[in-house]
Amino acid sequence: MELSRITGADHLEIRVKGRLDSHWAKTLADELGEAVRGGAHHIRLNCSELHYVSSAGIRVLVRAMKDIKSIQGSFYITQPSEVVKSTLAMGGLSGLLQKETPSVLPGQTEPVTKAAICTATESATWETHDVTPTGAAGSAGFNCIVRGKPFKLASRSFASEDCARVEFPPDKIGLGLGAFGESFEESSERFGEFLAIGGSAACLPGDGTKSVDYSLSRGALVPKVQMLYGLECRGAFTQLSRFETKPDNRGTALSEIVDSVLTSLKTDHAVVAILAETAGLVGAYLRKSPVSAASLPVPVAIGAKSDDEDEYSSGGGTRSASAKAAPVLFKDSGGNILDFPQVREWIALTSERGYARTLSLAVGVISRKPDAPGASPTGAPPDGPGTPVAASPKAATLAPLLRPLGKPGAPPVAHGHFHAAVFSYRPLKKGKLDLAATVHQLFEEDTAQALLHLLQDSRDLIGAGESEFIRGAVWAAPVTGIWSEGNET
Repeated sequence: MELSRITGADHLEIRVKGRLDSHWAKTLADELGEAVRGGAHHIRLNCSELHYVSSAGIRVLVRAMKDIKSIQGSFYITQPSEVVKSTLAMGGLSGLLQKETPSVLPGQTEPVTKAAICTATESATWETHDVTPTGAAGSAGFNCIVRGKPFKLASRSFASEDCARVEFPPDKIGLGLGAFGESFEESSERFGEFLAIGGSAACLPGDGTKSVDYSLSRGALVPKVQMLYGLECRGAFTQLSRFETKPDNRGTALSEIVDSVLTSLKTDHAVVAILAETAGLVGAYLRKSPVSAASLPVPVAIGAKSDDEDEYSSGGGTRSASAKAAPVLFKDSGGNILDFPQVREWIALTSERGYARTLSLAVGVISRKPDAPGASPTGAPPDGPGTPVAASPKAATLAPLLRPLGKPGAPPVAHGHFHAAVFSYRPLKKGKLDLAATVHQLFEEDTAQALLHLLQDSRDLIGAGESEFIRGAVWAAPVTGIWSEGNET
């Protein structure tokens, strides 16, 4: 089989010559997939020189039609050979694939009320739409609560009073350290990274399962997270940007996306959500819950039997008399799990960019001035009356939870805190996207492969750098108020 491409003004034509059987079906599927990844959402398949189509080939055509239709694109056959016509007719597919005119016109997307603003940065081109909710001009954005005591992570000294059960309806975003559960005690062995956005929440349990769990809004059911520390923000996004990495670039760096967002919004603090094809992620996650009794370090004694032998239990059980008397080999370095070498037992770090050619959902809060308080809070806190913050909340800073973002060896362009869930790749429709519906569909139809705290790895020689993305959507809005929970250091 031979394939060739002809780019039209508003569509891509792929010419197929030869046989479309089980041997060549994957070749055509890969060609169509690459075309869609490259931004071609309106495809015509010229089958004038296609002499045979098997059931495996028909499956590729049907799958392509469904996938492209799901992103508001169009896919149909032109100039079918007699063999193709006959095969489609016998399969009842003539009306489905062979169309004189596409059901969705080339270039058609959801209507945009205001003209998009087109810009370019070092690695990408941008098309930005104003999505400010009706009647909210000048006041839209997010109020954020800085929750918990992140400094307690190093010493594993969290207690029940450090934990708050927080609801995440569709108008809130959140990220930090948390777990799904009814209480602090019941959740103690599962605390790990979490994110919440658009009425969906996901947690990576720190119980060793490495399986991302999730909760979705359904009717009166709202995701609830036992939250040790992190950021909880309520409001609405004001802009949606679609970006595409320029040719000859591997990807667009996270710091470049952050810089573009802050520049576009003309603000120092912002809430960001990214849904994009991944060039590579750099991040980390907790291997074990920092409040689990089973995660406390146990002295290893010289001469003691291994923990799979009857006389020695690493969970604090019975030890032999000789083991109790033996000298201690393990040293806790003051109990700080972030110190070497025990950091390797507690935190998994990507040694290089990972999860290439997947789809990532990243949620974050960014700032050019993390030490500066946000706008003075007015009115009710983000959760409204009765929210569990200080009786007299005051302006806070984002500094305790934000880390530098930028290219290795260069000054940071901003500071930020991002968590990202990783899914199998799927194309995104062009134009405006419904964030809540898109995220809900992701969790319903796919299984998250990972949940990472994105980092800048600037170690000399061996550092992996920062996360990069190829193309996708970025929602953003300014932070209009930063509240203290009352637990600040």
